Formats: sequence, structure tokens, C-alpha cells
Amino acid sequence: MNSNQRLLFGVALVAALFAAAATDVEARGGRGRGGRDRERRKYHFRSQRAPERSKTPALDGNGQSDSGAAPVAGAALEGGFRKEVVDGGALLAMSSSRALVLNAYRGLALVDTSDPLTPVVLASVEVEGSGRRMFLGENEVVVVSDTYGVDGTSTIITLVIIGDSSLSVAGSVETDGSLVDAAREGDDLLLVTSDGYYGPYMYMDAMPGGPETGGPAANTLKRSRRPQAGRPGRGSRRDALVAGRPNYFGEAGSHATRVRIGSNGAPSILGVVAVEGSVVGSVLTGDDAVLAVQSSGSGYGYYGPLAGANDMAKTYEWVPPTISLVLLADDAQGAPKAAATLELADITGVSAIDRKDSTLRLLGWSDSGQTLAMFALSDAAITAEDSIVLGEWPNVFAFSGGAFIYGTTDWNYEELPKDPVFDPNEVKDAFGDRGMTNGAATGVVSGPSSVVHVVDLGDPAKLVTGGTLDMGAGWLSSFTKVDGGVVGTRYAYNDSNGSTNVFRVDASDPAAPSLAGSADLTGYASPGAVLGDLLFIDGGAADSKGSFRPVTQLVDLASGGLELGGSFSVGSWTSAAARSGDLVGLASYDRLTLVNVGDAANPEVLGEVRLVVNVAGFTTLSATTGAALTTDYLGGDVEIRTVALPAADALAPLDVLRVATGDAQMFVAAPFLYVVATDWSTGRASVHVVDATDPSNLALRGSLDLASYPGQVFLKGNALLLLRESYTLFDSTESGKLTAAPDAFGACPKSWLRDDLSSVLDVVDLRDPDAPAAAGRLRMRWDYAGQATLSGNSIYVPAYVALTQPDGSYDDYAYQIREIDVTNPLLPAARRAVDVPGTLVAATGRAHQVITADYTYDYDTGASSSTLYLVDLSLGWQDRVLASHDLGAYPESVTVGGDHVYAVTQSWNEQGSSAALATLDLSSLDEEASVSRDRGAWSGEIEGGCLFLRTWGWTGAIDVYSLTSPAAPSFLGTHDVAGWAGDISLAAGRAYVPAGMYGVQSFDLSK
Repeated sequence: MNSNQRLLFGVALVAALFAAAATDVEARGGRGRGGRDRERRKYHFRSQRAPERSKTPALDGNGQSDSGAAPVAGAALEGGFRKEVVDGGALLAMSSSRALVLNAYRGLALVDTSDPLTPVVLASVEVEGSGRRMFLGENEVVVVSDTYGVDGTSTIITLVIIGDSSLSVAGSVETDGSLVDAAREGDDLLLVTSDGYYGPYMYMDAMPGGPETGGPAANTLKRSRRPQAGRPGRGSRRDALVAGRPNYFGEAGSHATRVRIGSNGAPSILGVVAVEGSVVGSVLTGDDAVLAVQSSGSGYGYYGPLAGANDMAKTYEWVPPTISLVLLADDAQGAPKAAATLELADITGVSAIDRKDSTLRLLGWSDSGQTLAMFALSDAAITAEDSIVLGEWPNVFAFSGGAFIYGTTDWNYEELPKDPVFDPNEVKDAFGDRGMTNGAATGVVSGPSSVVHVVDLGDPAKLVTGGTLDMGAGWLSSFTKVDGGVVGTRYAYNDSNGSTNVFRVDASDPAAPSLAGSADLTGYASPGAVLGDLLFIDGGAADSKGSFRPVTQLVDLASGGLELGGSFSVGSWTSAAARSGDLVGLASYDRLTLVNVGDAANPEVLGEVRLVVNVAGFTTLSATTGAALTTDYLGGDVEIRTVALPAADALAPLDVLRVATGDAQMFVAAPFLYVVATDWSTGRASVHVVDATDPSNLALRGSLDLASYPGQVFLKGNALLLLRESYTLFDSTESGKLTAAPDAFGACPKSWLRDDLSSVLDVVDLRDPDAPAAAGRLRMRWDYAGQATLSGNSIYVPAYVALTQPDGSYDDYAYQIREIDVTNPLLPAARRAVDVPGTLVAATGRAHQVITADYTYDYDTGASSSTLYLVDLSLGWQDRVLASHDLGAYPESVTVGGDHVYAVTQSWNEQGSSAALATLDLSSLDEEASVSRDRGAWSGEIEGGCLFLRTWGWTGAIDVYSLTSPAAPSFLGTHDVAGWAGDISLAAGRAYVPAGMYGVQSFDLSK
């Protein structure tokens, strides 16, 4: 195991310990104790670990283009672990009448901007991987993207042909490693990539029988499937296998790849050169590159054996990483090669690297501080010139022209004496001998103050420390390079929103830098793109609905100064910006917005086009139409969008009806759709009735206001049943006093809060679609142990009770299920909670009968076991277990259909994992069939005579089995479904799945 792996395993272990501690704390809070628990231990079904507490469900190189210049791609999108979880970014390029937008969800889209009031998507094409760069050519664009798989990372280079109203992929090539940097010159691209395994892993905790005692190997690296959030009983599995977050690690290694675009438009690789170590800085042109390479694979160094020490001594010393500069050039065939290498002394890390003509400029660091160093570049040599050690550590910096400009912030926390007169509140001790005061004491200065420093780089062989500029109070937060100097931002906190000072430093004379302009903005703001002579400053605030509204402030940089222009608001955060003349495009994760900046003092927001909508729910209304529930992560809008099938394109709806704001769920009793939504501004919730009788003309009927968003919602007949915790029905004042919140069901008595498990089941009468009404409230206790389930005429609500051990620990738990009779959903009746063996995993559809699963793990032997139980809740505790079945592996999903139970199991060992689908007879739980699977499944659904199993590989997928013979499911196929899919709907032989930012995805059941 290398040092990288040891480091990451240690992080995973710490995370696991926190997770286990959190689980135990939740298990202990609010459970019955004392003599009653000791009595319960005599006869209750017990399990080792309580399930995790469920959560309230909520559906789910900066490019610049001067005015009139050729379009250039905007800010790069940094890829995430998987394509569908990239933190919403975009790439953008603009011309006079077209825009190219690349995002992780839509792919590459060509937008007609000739009428900026009504931009239109002309074409789109899928591009594999997470887009990181776009390089424009003549009527084509090269997209460079990252992709991650079981074998690690790779970089894909895709060439897309741009027509007047079309996009088509001409070809692609793939090279090893994750993208570090790329550049294009004509038909050639040079790419730098780094190796490493990127993905989830399992940390096998050491246990008896491991390598220390000659047993099987522990601490073994494993690939894991996707975590199952909110699944009951998962805490037990983590005790044996600790799931780590996705991380990039592995043996250090990098590559430089030369790609050429052929006459047929397809890219091909001319050659690859391996570079030992990790690239921590790079400057690329289309012809050559200079790389700063760190040879230590552990990141910041490692502990190695002390020179001359033998193995028995076990004496180690800190070995810092080694930084080398590598000059790349092309060989005779155009392939890259290492032309020169220079190992750096007294530099163990790289903060920035820059190139000006034949001079390389580098800001490095070591234990002694930051070093600014110059190097001369020739065809086959790197030669060190001058260097200086900066006196203070810069928190912002930029290479600009012939100067290096950096800023420092002094936080001014002066030491205070430990004295009850001068320091009565022991501020000094509380802040480690550095007191944070308001400056009232003599000689004590509070708050940050900042200074800008300049170093003259005019002669690389003789660096000269230039002048300084005192910026006063506030901390420097950014520098953006502009002609002759930098534009910076300085934030000062006050009792309200604080303020951001935007300033321009003229460093054309490094010995005497001057302030070329300054302006103040309310709140915190950060600089965005510089497009021509305009700087875009990003900020924003929450509106009256609780939605965040981004505000962009224009700053005019013409004539070397700085002057505030106008501001404007758009519907989403800006990930990339590009400009063509006076037309500016702002791209985000979900839309493209066009703005006219011809008058910088009065920018005008024109039109926008949505590229993505978040589909949180979907249902088929008929063979030809469907309805999608869409939510806006930023603006908060909740909409119903009806769509034509089979396209089911929520971006081209038949009709759109805005219903509410916030998060939402949709429940269907065609032609009515019931939407339960939050209100971000108040924290309250509401129920809305949408009439979809005419899918082209949606109508909003009645609504009902609620005090809080329900924990769970069930639709049964003509009623919505809302499971809510009592404490959510109260408002808290600034003083912490609780008052009953206004609610359609009346005020909740404060006395109910004395029981921390107090809950209610509220009934909404839907018989009049124009006036949904509060019909009744059933008080109950809900232990939040897992998700309740509606089946037939019953709602089954799981719970558990911790059983006190003599030593005060809580190793055993009694699991319970409360059945609520909803034969008449307007008058639900709760039965008493009864004890069951294990956690609720499925309802059977038969009166009072459920399936539970008990999972145990032996810490001494490492052995584990799982058992399914068929339980009748109406019988006494000695008779209620009707049947049981021992499983040889963990039951990941249990689905009941007709007279059968379908259980997907998965087991782990040092060699990997194995999975199977077992078919059990519902009455006896005897196994009737078992088939192996390539992977587990985290949930199952039965619709239209098929079993649908949701799985995770490196993309989401749904496996389909035919239940023509219910006792022997036959595999029909696997269908990739990206995103967090919701319920499956069927129509005309197709299955439809809501897939979040990927819209509605569907597949043909016959294929």
C-alpha cells in the first residue's frame, strides 16, 4: 500500500467513525429506558444495529472575446466524479448570430441568437464525459472532456462539425489520465493528463483473523457501489466495510499527448510521452509546454526511513516533494518529447506558473515561505535566472505585463495579557493567545488591513522589489489581470451586509504603483469574466420568496480606469460568459441568457433559452401524453409541464403551469395531479390541485396552506395523508420561544412537544378539487426509523427502541411497526406498535403482513448473516412470524409482487463482490429460483408484468426482468438511466423515468 492509499484510507476510517458515532447518538436519543426496557429485553425481537434515521424526502483558461473579435470559449467546466453530478457549469462560445453551449446535462447545443429576444436551440449533440475545454476552429469545435471508469480516468477529444443549423460528431480519440491542461494551434492539440484511480473504494477495517494473525488480508482496496441513502440497516454494513468518498489517488504519473485533426475531421493521436510525477503547474502553447512536476506521489511529501537506519530502528524523517521543470517539444514526427529538465532547489510546491515570451515565471513555496523565480527557455534548455523570497505570504497575486503583483492582509490580532482587568472574558485563552477585540483597548488594532506589493520583472536576471500601495481596512479576496496591472476586490465586514471595494492598480511603473480607480458595492461580490473593456462582478441576494437572485455588476475598464456601470439580474448563476459585439451571453447549468451591453450604464437583459429543466417527477397521462414535475434549484419555481410521447421533452412542453416555489412532490389520480411543495421564504408548505383534463391547457384548481413540509405523503383514494413530526408545526421566535404555527389543521398543543416522538397523520380531503380541505388529524408516535409504506388498506410505519445493556451501551434494538388502517382514508385508525424481527423492507399486499430483514455482524469473527421474515402484525408476538429465510448475503432490495418476493443480495470479500436475484414463495419464503447478477440493486418496482431493478455502475441503470413466469424471472435487458430516477411509468410499450437534470428518459421494453 503506497502513502497515498494509507492517507486516504485513514481519512475514510475517520469518516466512518464519525458516521458510526452519529448513528449511535441518533439511536439513543428519545428512546424508552429504565425498567420498562429491561423487561422488554426478555422477549422482544432484537437486532444489533438500528437503521439510520431517514430524512424528509425532497424530490429531487477563462476565455475572453473583445468586441467584434472572433469568438472564444468561455470559462472551463471542471468535471466532477460522475457526469451527472458535475456542479452545474458550462462552456460557451459566441459569434454574431450563433452560440455554442456545452453543459454536463444537455451536451453541446447550437443556439440561434440572431434575434436576441427569442434565442432558439437549433441542434444539440451528446458529447461523452464532462466537458473541460472547447477549442474553436473553422466550422468545427474540439471538445476536451474527462471520463471516469473502473480502470481510472481518461481524457476524450471529440471533434464536432458545426453546420448552419446542425451539429455532428466527426470522431473522437481517448488518452489516459485526467485532463490537466490543453492548448490548440491550427489542427494540432497538446494535452497534459495525470494518472490515478478516481472512484469509490471500500476500506476493510482490521479484524481478528486478519494479516496480523495469518488470516485473510485486511485493509483491502475495493470498488463500491453507490451508497444507499436512507436505506434501513445500512449502518451495520459500514461497520465491516467503510465506504470512502470518491477520491483521486494512485501512483503518480502524467502524460503529454499530441492530437492532430485530419483532413476528414477526425482527431488522431500522433504520440504520447510519459512524465514521471504529478503535474502541479503548466504553461502550454500549441507548439510546446513547460510543466512543473512533483515527483512525490503523496502530495505534500511523506515520512521515509532516515538515511543509514536499519529496518529494526524504525527511524523516519520527513521527505519533502521534489519539484522539477520539464520542457516539452515535438520530435520529427510531431510527437511530444521531453527536451529539457531542471530540478528546483528550495522549492517544494508551486502556487503559480506563467510565461512571457522566452521567460518562465514561477511562484513557489517551501517551509521558508514563497519564492518568486525566473527561468530562461531555449529549444533544449531551462536555465535558472534570478529569484527572491517574498517577505510576506501573499493571499492574492497575478503576473501582469512586466510585473508580479501580490496582496497581503494583516489580521491585526494583537496579544492581550492574561489579566482579569484587561481581559476579563479570557479572550486570549479562547483564541490561543491571540485576542479578537473591538479595538477599544489602548494599542490594540482590530480587523484586517491590506497592502498591495509589486515586483519588477523587467529584467528576469535581476528582480527588483517595487513599491507598495496601502489599501486600508478589509481583506483582499481576488486579483484579475488587466492591461498595466490588476483589478482587485477587498471585502470589509460590518454589522449589516458588509461591503466590497473594487479597485484598479496601475503597475506600469513597478516602483510607484498607483490606484487607477475605486468603487464600493454592498455585500460580498466576486469578479467574473473580463470581456473587452468590461468586467463582470457577480453577487446577489435572496428575494422575498426565499430564492437567490444573482446580480451582475458591470465595471467599465476603458482608458485605464475603473467606473461602475449598471447592473442586471438573471435567472441563474453564471458559469461562463462570452461576447460578440455588444451582445453578451451568460451560460449556466440550465440556460443561456443574452444581455445588451452597448450602454454599460444601462445593460439590458434580452432573451433566454432553457437548456435544462430538472424533472423531479413524471407520469404518463395517456398513450400520447405525459406530465412532468419540474423544479428550479436556484429560482425556486415549481411547474407542471405536459409533454408529447414518446419524445417526452420537457424543454418542448405542450403547456407549462407554474404552481409554487421550493421543493415538491407530485401525486397522480388522472386527470388530477396533486403537488405538495415548500415555500423557501417562509418554510411553510402547500397542497395544489392541477387539472390535466386538457394536457394543452393545464388549470390550477384549489390549494391548501400548511405549516410545514410533510415528512412523508401518501395518496389513498380521495385523500392525501401527511405524516408530520409535531415539532415542525411550531415556529421559533428570535428568543427561542416556540409558538404554534398557523395551520389548516389547527394549532398543535404545546404539550405534544414533551414527547420527542410525537407525530401526526393529517388527512386532506380531495373530493372537491377546487377546495381541498383539512379533514382530520390522527396523533401518533413516529420513531423516524425509516420510510413508512402504503400497501392496500394499510400504512406501515417502522420504529425501533434501544434496549439498555447492563454497562449502559446500546448494542441491541427492538424493532417495531405500527399499522394504520386507511380502509376509509378520510378516517384513518392507528393500531398499536408491535415488535418485529428486523427492519421493514416491504409490504406484501396481504392484510397485516409485511417483510422484515434482520442483519447481524459478529465483531469477533467477522461473520455476518441476514434473514428475511414474513410477519403478520395482527398476531401475538410468539405467533406473528409466519416464515423466515436465511440469506447468504445482504438484501439490498426486496420487492413483492403477487405471490412472490424478489430479493437482490450482494456479498463482499477480499476478492470483490457477488450479487444474485432470489425468487421466494411469499407464503413460505422458500426459494424457488436464483440467478446471479453482475451487481446489486438499490430498489425494485413491478409494473406491467416486469420487474425493474435500479442499479449503479459508473452510470445509473435499470435492469428489466419479465415476470411472465413469476416464479422464474427472465432477464430482458439493461437500460442506462442517468441521474436520480424516480417512479417508472409505462405507455405504449415504453418505460419513462424522471431523471433530474437529464429530463425524462425512456426505453423500449421490447428491446
